[in-house]
Amino acid sequence: MKKKQAFLFFESNAALLSKQLRSLITNTLIYYTNYFNRFKKAKLMTAEEIIAAEKNPKFSIEDAFLTVKLRKEDSIIIFTDPLEYIKTSCLKIIEDVVETTNNFTRPELNFVKSDNKYLWAVQKDDPFVCKCKKEIEEIISSNEANIGNAINIYDKYKYLLVKF
Repeated sequence: MKKKQAFLFFESNAALLSKQLRSLITNTLIYYTNYFNRFKKAKLMTAEEIIAAEKNPKFSIEDAFLTVKLRKEDSIIIFTDPLEYIKTSCLKIIEDVVETTNNFTRPELNFVKSDNKYLWAVQKDDPFVCKCKKEIEEIISSNEANIGNAINIYDKYKYLLVKF
């Protein structure tokens, strides 16, 4: 194989592998976004509405995408993890998925010298990545406000936290 042919072969191979890598990242982000889209609703039920509806045997239980733990602090009930931390953690998964494409070594480096050492990475500011992140952030934000209000349903049990 001539040098130019070998170069074209390896460049074509790297382009194909880069496209496959991007496709994996894209599909992962589509599935992740679709998961959160299940919880995108025009009107979210309040905690009180869910409790009242659950008394009706015909009501199907509200689907929840997170289980948020509670703990007591002094004489109040608070979330174990702050809601902002949960939101940040969910969004960081997108960055972590995208970062997996950084420094992905080209296969020919095992036996050929090349100036290009890595496959093409998907960038954090890629329009598709930004679209997915924005969509998920909006869904989490709307649910976050609703979750924050749900903690009030425990107020009537605060007296149990006080030692007699």
